Amino acid sequence: MEASVERSQREDSLVGEAVGGSQGDGRGGARVETGLTFWRAGEALVTLTDLKPLLASWDAKTHPNQIRLQAYLDEVQQRVGELSHDRLFLHLEVDVEQAKRLERHHDLENYLTPLVARLGREKFVLATATKFVGGGSRLTVGKAVAGARPDFAGLEFQCSCSSEDVKKEVRQRLLDQPPLPSGPVEVWHAWRCPPQQNWVSLWKPTGDGMGPVLGEPYPDRPYYPNDDRIVSIAMHLTVDPALARNTREVGVCWRSLQLSSERKVGRLIDYVVQAARKAGAETQAVRLSELFRSFREQFPDLQKGSSEDSYNATLNFYTINMKSRWNRQISEEAQPWVREPLFKRVGRGLYMLLLADEIAAFHRAWAAGDPLVRSDEFEVEELLRREAQTIN
Repeated sequence: MEASVERSQREDSLVGEAVGGSQGDGRGGARVETGLTFWRAGEALVTLTDLKPLLASWDAKTHPNQIRLQAYLDEVQQRVGELSHDRLFLHLEVDVEQAKRLERHHDLENYLTPLVARLGREKFVLATATKFVGGGSRLTVGKAVAGARPDFAGLEFQCSCSSEDVKKEVRQRLLDQPPLPSGPVEVWHAWRCPPQQNWVSLWKPTGDGMGPVLGEPYPDRPYYPNDDRIVSIAMHLTVDPALARNTREVGVCWRSLQLSSERKVGRLIDYVVQAARKAGAETQAVRLSELFRSFREQFPDLQKGSSEDSYNATLNFYTINMKSRWNRQISEEAQPWVREPLFKRVGRGLYMLLLADEIAAFHRAWAAGDPLVRSDEFEVEELLRREAQTIN
């Protein structure tokens, strides 16, 4: 049977949610505390589904690969919209579709680099990605909040060198570390840099120095580690104006992950959204029965949501203005439509996918305690009108 990273594991490590503990020196010595900040996800601002992530391309502007990449980035930038906040996180979930691709090619850092560069690297302090089989790809952007250090193997050090020489420092400090066993791994990278540092330029050289723990398949090329087997990665940034121009603090953490012996089916709501886009729900109102028909046509073999009642309940749990969206057995903050608003009801039995500005307005209203978004039913247009009046 196909193997995949467990979905629960995928969601547990979402955008680098850390567990407690100080960071060691990587050599089994005393625990040390440094100036690095390890972030985690806070409020989600935008979530994109129905996404086909593309890897970075170094081809010429006229090359088909580069043209495809730029078109993809244009689409993502348009769908994400303007990002007016800083200290953001970006989390990319990559469905590689086939188990054989999990540890071969599909380098997560190369998926993240063009996205963060296009959306504005200076806005982000956390960029993370996971890859798995099944369920579709997804991109989430939101506010990052300070988290805790991971409790797995790692080291932290300060150096004064060029971005390119960081890889030499990392590799040299990892030489006495035992290599990880074969199989998928999780890696965290963290940096403390002066404000003028392009932190994305540190991603590749830091990763290139991880050969001693990831494996070095080419003996004569020590800076080409076996990083294809990284199935979960997190990049953390701390900006420190007090640091000299070429001074950086670097942290690297690593651990093995386990693969499931069975293919894990993704979340039902991800399939629901994908089918809704196919049905045109981004630009027009679509009847609930038509949404269900589109869902069954696209995913005839999917057992979850195969009944109309199950499908309807799932969609309503992610609809921000339906009375039946409330699950009284969980807290307000844990409600699916609060954590991940996706749909709005625009008439009896008529639904549309929320647009990016509507999602952002909803999050702002919820954070401000606006009673409108807590009422059983309301018009999303009224929410936008009230916000516009407040601004004016």
